[in-house]
Amino acid sequence: MKPNALCRDEQRRRVPLDSVGIFNLITDERFFDTLEANLPPHRERHYPPAQTLAMFVSQVLCDDRSCRRAVDDHIACCAAHRLPVPSSSTASYCEAWQ
Repeated sequence: MKPNALCRDEQRRRVPLDSVGIFNLITDERFFDTLEANLPPHRERHYPPAQTLAMFVSQVLCDDRSCRRAVDDHIACCAAHRLPVPSSSTASYCEAWQ
């Protein structure tokens, strides 16, 4: 098999690391205590710090780095898991990560 073909096969098997995957990683028991100890005081809203961090990391790693894509992905995830769906406005998300 050609090296390029192997790379393409490997890429097809990889699951994209979206905001859900990143959230699950940073809230894993190995990291959760450290994360919680370093979070600022906050209220639980649609974009709490851990969720915002996961969305931001996903946004940076994605080809489309727009806030719109990050919020749309979050809305789709909420809808898929039958959770309350936030507004489609990017204002709250942008304010949260600032």
